[in-house]
Amino acid sequence: MIAASMPEQAGLQRVIRSRLEEVDALCLDLRVHCQEHGWAAMSFPLELVLRECLNNAILHGNRSDPAKSVTVSMICRKPWLRVQITDEGDGFDWRAVQGRTVPDADKTCGRGLLITSTYARRVRFNPSGNQITLWFQQLPKSNSSDL
Repeated sequence: MIAASMPEQAGLQRVIRSRLEEVDALCLDLRVHCQEHGWAAMSFPLELVLRECLNNAILHGNRSDPAKSVTVSMICRKPWLRVQITDEGDGFDWRAVQGRTVPDADKTCGRGLLITSTYARRVRFNPSGNQITLWFQQLPKSNSSDL
């Protein structure tokens, strides 16, 4: 049996040590992968969210322990892109912060989930809170005659 017009799908999986120095190279790999598969228009918001989630996984999840790792998997299946980030930490109680929209103005942290939910179409955590799954929707191609 031949499937009728299966959507294009491309995947990428990477594992990095819990070192912030590894985030740049991983984001570059992900950016190139996205550009190769028609997601160039989403480069900025996607990279912003990925950096936020990777930094959280390294700093908070794995507590910067270089013996631990962070796994990232990405699947591009137009019009959706799914990214999953998993750390080896104990996780956090995402239910306790769910629904908070504005962090305290005088704090220098606590904006990650707000940034993430602003750009990702859907955000889900596993029950223990050491894995986040993000869905991004591809932007429609702009029409130069609309300018």
